[in-house]
Amino acid sequence: MEKLNFDTPGLNGLKEKWQREQREKESGLTQKQIKHLRADEYCKSMNDDMGDLSFGDCKVCKNKGAIYYLDGLDNLCVKDCECLKARKSRQLIEYSGLRNLIDKCTFDSYNALATWQKAVKQKAAEYLKANKEWFLIVGQSGTGKSHLCTAIVGELLKQGKQVIFISYIKHIPELKQLTLDADKYNDLLNSWLKCEVLYIDDLFKLKVNEVDKSIILRIINYRVINDLKTIISSEMLINDMISVDEATIGRMREKCGKYVVEIQKDINKNYRLKG
Repeated sequence: MEKLNFDTPGLNGLKEKWQREQREKESGLTQKQIKHLRADEYCKSMNDDMGDLSFGDCKVCKNKGAIYYLDGLDNLCVKDCECLKARKSRQLIEYSGLRNLIDKCTFDSYNALATWQKAVKQKAAEYLKANKEWFLIVGQSGTGKSHLCTAIVGELLKQGKQVIFISYIKHIPELKQLTLDADKYNDLLNSWLKCEVLYIDDLFKLKVNEVDKSIILRIINYRVINDLKTIISSEMLINDMISVDEATIGRMREKCGKYVVEIQKDINKNYRLKG
């Protein structure tokens, strides 16, 4: 908030009016009450300030990312606004290249005509009510697996969830390129390990080497142990995934509970091949 300089010519009248109003408000109050009143007014003025943070419009903090409050001794304190999580998610989604897909790939835009499509869409929509369970959708390519996962992510972002997106074929190679820079490598990997919700797209697509497998299994194990929501899509069927690592994939499958969708291989279900 820009502070007024009452010594500026023409503002003397405003200064006198403000002082008069303060005296009237504080009339009859004890020193303790006056201190609280002034602290409260200053706190309100700080909360009324407009900020300029991007990736969202928050009515609570007015885009400052901070909320001010008084403690029991009338000291001014500050805490992060809840909108920061969603802003960070939108920023990460923006940089990941998924931003345009979130606008495009919604539940409404998923064209469910066949019975199996309606069942898949319903299961994905039901997942929005899940607690700590994971969501796994695997099988035939071109069936809208990524579309539905992105639709879930879009709804979770609206709920203020912190979501990070990993494309297996894009982001895993990028991580491996940071092997010689331990700090950057660990920072990126830890962001995947510890985020509130993680979306892994096209898990194990193309050839799976030992390094890739080690990274993915570390992520899955950490998130299983720490009970962190995870959304996964893959073109591999569950039995094929089990052949990669039976114990870890079994735990992943268990974490999903009822939120597992397996679309059997059938080229007729590949909508990309239809005109």
